[in-house]
This record gives sequence, structure tokens and C-alpha cells, in this order.
Amino acid sequence: MTQDRKLQASRGGVKPSVLLFVLVVAVVATILFLGREEPTTGKAIGPWEAVRLDGSVVQTWSDDGTYVVDFWGTWCPPCLRELPEVAALAREWRPRGVRFLAVEVGGSTPAQVAAFARNPRYSGLEFAIGKDLDAIFRGLGRDSIPQTLIVHDGKIVEHYTGYSPGLPAAIRRRLAELTRQDAAPGGATDEAASPGSADAASR
Repeated sequence: MTQDRKLQASRGGVKPSVLLFVLVVAVVATILFLGREEPTTGKAIGPWEAVRLDGSVVQTWSDDGTYVVDFWGTWCPPCLRELPEVAALAREWRPRGVRFLAVEVGGSTPAQVAAFARNPRYSGLEFAIGKDLDAIFRGLGRDSIPQTLIVHDGKIVEHYTGYSPGLPAAIRRRLAELTRQDAAPGGATDEAASPGSADAASR
């Protein structure tokens, strides 16, 4: 065997099929790791660091009752489609005691978020800016926006990721269920219909 062939044999000691197998395993493992989502439904929310535009710190995380938290960004097209619809829900449900918090987690400045807060399309929302974004996304189990939570008595009861046209109806339906549950003796649901629940779309 010539010297060149010896070098070729030593360098080519690993078969291409083995290399391909190792590569496929590595890719699959990476996809599984990156796509892993920690379930949040049923867990206590936060506490996460968020500050309102007036400088007050958000304390909503530990509140009883029902509230909706929308995590969004000023530069995010799906967020900008969703936010006016969530604001419309806020105007509908705030008189029933449901609070709506819009937490900007896209890295925008207070001035940029304030411009949204002044827009009548978004009236009904309490605006805040997330501070420790890594902690927020770790708590959510996903690093995409928009994400919307329904929180009841300090626990997450629904977690919606992304935007779809059926999202407002799904939120409305769940809020109606929670309202009936709170109104019923012993916390059991009753059959009384809540405004807006009849046209709720299935998720």
C-alpha cells in the first residue's frame, strides 16, 4: 500500500453511513430540545418583572379573580392583529370584573408603548413593559409572541400561543365559563348563558 493510500485509509476510517446517522441523531435531538414546551396550564403565574407606563410595578400576578395577560411586541405583525381584538374584549369584560394586561416583551421603549396606550383602539388595556424577558419566556415555556394567558385566582387556566381569527371567541367562551363557575353555588358550573358565549368558536 502506498503512502497516499495509507493516509486516505486513516483519514477515511469513519464510514459515510455512520457520519450520516450521527448527523441525523444530532439534528433530531436539537429539534426535540428546541421544540420542547413546558406546560403552563394549572401553574401559578409569575411573578415576573413588569412595569406600567407610570412606573408602578405590576402586582397582578398574585391577585385573585380573573384576568387576561397578552404578551406582545410593537414590531410583531400577528401581535398587532391580535391586540385590537383583545382590547375589544377588555371593553366588554372589564365591567364584569375581568382585567386585561398587555405586557410588551419585544424590547420596545416606553415611548413606543405609550403611543399604543394613547390609541383609542387599545382602550381598556393596562399597558406594561416586561423587564426580565429571559425569565418571562422561561416561565411561559416558549419564546414566541404573541402569547395570551387567562389567569383565574392566581393560576393559568388557558395559554394561547400565536394569533388566529378564532382567538377572541375562544377567550370569550372561557371567560364565560369562569364567570358561571364563580356565580354557581360551591363553584359548580350552571347552564346560565353569559353574554357573547353563544357565538364562541371552538379552538
